[in-house]
Amino acid sequence: MIEVPCAVCGKPIQGLSVNSTPAARLTCSESCHERFVNFLIFKYGPCKKIGRVRTGETFRVPLRDIIEHGVKEQELDKYPKWEEKDGNSN
Repeated sequence: MIEVPCAVCGKPIQGLSVNSTPAARLTCSESCHERFVNFLIFKYGPCKKIGRVRTGETFRVPLRDIIEHGVKEQELDKYPKWEEKDGNSN
């Protein structure tokens, strides 16, 4: 086992092993996870513009979905398309 501090409170995260990926867990509890996700949403916005390379289509994907589940190309169709208005992204 290795000891990694929580990204929010600094407490050691339990249950990480040498074989865990660095991004396996960044927080020690559900409450710290929620605080961390809310901070990222505040800092980077609630949605990200994700593009499909084959077609050039872009989609509005919630940051929470990206953090908690990851997003595969075949899942992009369930999200709304990203539309530009007056030269600004919305």
